Amino acid sequence: MLKLLSPTHPKPDLPLLLFFSGMDGSGLLAQHQVEALQDDFDLRCLVLPTSDRSTWETIVRQTRRLIDQLQTERQRSAPSTQIQPNSVRSPKAIYLCGESFGACIALQIALQIAVAEATLCTPLRLGTVHRLIL
Repeated sequence: MLKLLSPTHPKPDLPLLLFFSGMDGSGLLAQHQVEALQDDFDLRCLVLPTSDRSTWETIVRQTRRLIDQLQTERQRSAPSTQIQPNSVRSPKAIYLCGESFGACIALQIALQIAVAEATLCTPLRLGTVHRLIL
């Protein structure tokens, strides 16, 4: 069963950064970046059990469902904010970070996610992000 785990206390008033790990599927590889990112993002890591033999389509569909559920929860618990919805600091902003196998998942999600804009970044240069207009 896929899960979106939070390595820190959830922060629905911050932009969401989703980390998709490589083949280990644990989400633990993001631990090295957590300290530097936790003040600026609501961090979540996709955990994909190594025993899961789902197809790409199933993984993407389940991940999208998890993201939709998470966004609904975040909207309920986020305090109202004066930040514009399409601002990079908006709680509605979603950043996708994928490593290796996880990058393939992140790209599939970026193509299908129900927002006007997604931001893709690589963990090698997490300070460098590339905006993708969908």
